[in-house]
Amino acid sequence: INASQNAVNTKIDLLGNQSFTGKGVVTILTSASGLDENTIEQPTKVAPKSESIKFSGKVINRTFPANSLTVFRLATNQQIK
Repeated sequence: INASQNAVNTKIDLLGNQSFTGKGVVTILTSASGLDENTIEQPTKVAPKSESIKFSGKVINRTFPANSLTVFRLATNQQIK
């Protein structure tokens, strides 16, 4: 979560897990103001947007937008049982 009114550059260290594939999906919920909300007139003013990401190694460098919530879903080589 970036609750500030400025974008924040961040380094995410993925130590401890050797099974990431280097691919994933990021879903971001953001708006120009932390006080924005959806209305009947603007039902998607605050709506999630997803994008594919690629990374290498165990570090992800990311800029988190102002007033945002970001969810990472990183693919692994491990199969779910």
